[in-house]
Formats: sequence, C-alpha cells, structure tokens
Amino acid sequence: MEAIDTEEDEDLDEPWLLTPQLTCKTLGVSRPTLLKLVKQGILPYTVTPGGHRRYLSLDVERILNERRNS
Repeated sequence: MEAIDTEEDEDLDEPWLLTPQLTCKTLGVSRPTLLKLVKQGILPYTVTPGGHRRYLSLDVERILNERRNS
C-alpha cells in the first residue's frame, strides 16, 4: 500500500468542477431547474475545452448554504 503524500492533499481545498448531472443531484433539482438557475444568474458555469458545462463546487455549496439559512 502506498503512503499518502500530504502535499497532494492540499489540492482538496481547491473547488471541483461538477457535471450537470452531479450538480442536479447535489442540489436536488431537475435539469430544467438547473438551467433556470443558470439563466437567472444564480449559478454560474464554465465551459471545458470540449464544450461541456461544468459548475464550481463552491457555487453549488453557496446555493446549499443559502437554502439552509433561509
């Protein structure tokens, strides 16, 4: 078994790029609702070099926190 390099673990603090499917599952919303959040400017996205939309885990977490606090 390999030892875990603690320097590599520092990357866990960086935001992840989530697929639309995982974003929907995490937020508990449908694909059309996800697209509404994007259209309303609530959830920004980035586009990969291959042309696929990805959502930052920090933005998804922010939305979850806003829901909990309201």
